[in-house]
Amino acid sequence: KKRVRAIFESTCYHRYTEWWIYQFCPDKWVRQYHTDDDLISEHHVLGLGEYALKPDALGETSLAFTDGSRRTILDEISHHGMAHANGEWQLVKNA
Repeated sequence: KKRVRAIFESTCYHRYTEWWIYQFCPDKWVRQYHTDDDLISEHHVLGLGEYALKPDALGETSLAFTDGSRRTILDEISHHGMAHANGEWQLVKNA
């Protein structure tokens, strides 16, 4: 059971539209972003799960932005003062 959960937690699902890419990472976050030449030009966290701030490889993956910076999703969540929900999903206002 722990092994299945570990696989599920490290997997994110993506939905591609004409402009946005939506990413759902179970128990972590839902976000939308847009890329230009494989660099993130727009990024919005839409909701946070119970383990959104848990340090792991997924949250600490370095993302490249069009302004030349490199940040992680954990950096983005912390920078915008978002807090994770306790056992329930929390929608992020003004995302």
